[in-house]
Formats: sequence, C-alpha cells, structure tokens
Amino acid sequence: MKIREYRDADWYEWLRMSMALFPRHSADELEPGMREFRTRPDGDVFVAERADGSLAGFVEVGTRPYADGCDSSPVGYVEAWYVDPDARRCGYGRALVAAAEEWARSKGYREMASDAQLENHVSHAAHRQAGYEEVDRVVQFRKSLTDVVEHRSPSH
Repeated sequence: MKIREYRDADWYEWLRMSMALFPRHSADELEPGMREFRTRPDGDVFVAERADGSLAGFVEVGTRPYADGCDSSPVGYVEAWYVDPDARRCGYGRALVAAAEEWARSKGYREMASDAQLENHVSHAAHRQAGYEEVDRVVQFRKSLTDVVEHRSPSH
C-alpha cells in the first residue's frame, strides 16, 4: 500500500471513485467540482495505490474557517474520503486520513474535522476507527421560493 499525492494521470480513477462515493451524481455533475478543487491553494488530494499500481481510495483535504466542535480556526477538513469496498478494513482508509492530517499539520492547523451523511453508517464507523468523535447531528431543509404559489387572503 502506498499513499501519495494525486497526479493528473489519476483523473479517471478519482472520477470513478467519486461516482461511487456520490452515486446520486453523474460524471458531468461531479467533474466541474473536482476540477475546481484541484485549483484550490488550500486543498489537496491523496490517493491510495495498490501493489499492482491501481488505486483503491482517495481523500480530499481542505481548509475551512471553522467547523462544528472545533475550538481553533482555520481547521483542516476531510472534504471527501473513499475506499473501494474490496479494500476496506485493510488500512487504506486510515492511511489516507493520516496523510490528510499530516497535510493539515504542515499548514499549522491544530484540529481536523469531517462530516458524513446521516445514513452512512460505514463512514461513521470509519471515522470513529480513525479517532474522530461525533460532535453533532443535523437534518437540513430547503424550500424553493420560485415554485411556491402565492396565497393571499381575499382582503388583499
């Protein structure tokens, strides 16, 4: 197992794994965000390379001005973290997070944060195994204001 920084030749494997991590999104939806992430001066991508040279996972690490549960600012942030199912529980995930944490330390950050979808119990367990503690649970809401029909009382 080898953890290293992303190289341009890794694009299609990173895209494949991103699509597995975010299955509700198409490649056309994910690619612009991935390209933008690569231009961020406050972020990086690390990949896990198998013995045969193929990739088994990745972590996107960035900077956020603050994160729930953290006392310092700014903080390092695990923006995305994925390991192929056949490579899970083999140390790849922990090694990727360790690379992200080392990146954050090199920037002088004292804390690292992350998040996971509420229903992603595999990610919750992986975070706990990597030494992260849960600090909050959130259910988010939205309402489109362009689709709402205006209701007025008869006196208006």
